[in-house]
Amino acid sequence: MYRSLEENCDDFHLYIFLFDEKSEKIQKYEHWSELSKVKEETKSNYSVIISPNFDYDKLHRKTDKNKVMLFELRWLCDLIEEHDKLPFSLSNLDLIFSADNSVKNNIFKLFEKRKILYNKIKLINIIINLLHKNSGKKPYLNVESLTKIINQKTDACIGFKRVQEYEVEEIIKIFSLEPFNIIQKTEMESIILNFKPELAKERLNKVINEMF
Repeated sequence: MYRSLEENCDDFHLYIFLFDEKSEKIQKYEHWSELSKVKEETKSNYSVIISPNFDYDKLHRKTDKNKVMLFELRWLCDLIEEHDKLPFSLSNLDLIFSADNSVKNNIFKLFEKRKILYNKIKLINIIINLLHKNSGKKPYLNVESLTKIINQKTDACIGFKRVQEYEVEEIIKIFSLEPFNIIQKTEMESIILNFKPELAKERLNKVINEMF
């Protein structure tokens, strides 16, 4: 197949799907070097996509040695599922195929960054609700008092860690600037919500969707 593509295409990326885990010929495939040679000659890329039943480590040693990309099908499913929640940027997806690390490690790093993003979104939503409940009351909340209340609220939340003052300070700084501008820090160090919670969250979601 790749010989035919080589003859008829100037540039291509060949995806090879391996599903039959019972095939000893696939597990012992000895022609990775040939794929690598054609890749260099044609300046094209090859990705081998395998089902979870394959021995990833065993095949990875062969593909890595011959500079052929190895990709597990379940990672693709995870990426699609995550993309449906919040679309990845093209630059983020390009990083998956960076030569700095294996695809597996790059996907892990991407998901870790996404987890940090989700935690920040969750934290700003908590801050929005707390600032709304405190609106009109004195004393106004500052970073220290806001952090204490957040931790009192999140102690009962499974999967959400306690936050430090510097983390709240960072969130306040980010979301007080454009394109967000949903909260502000006064000269007296008080934290104030610029919009009603519904409008603040609507603005937040809109900006996040535009960014990603």
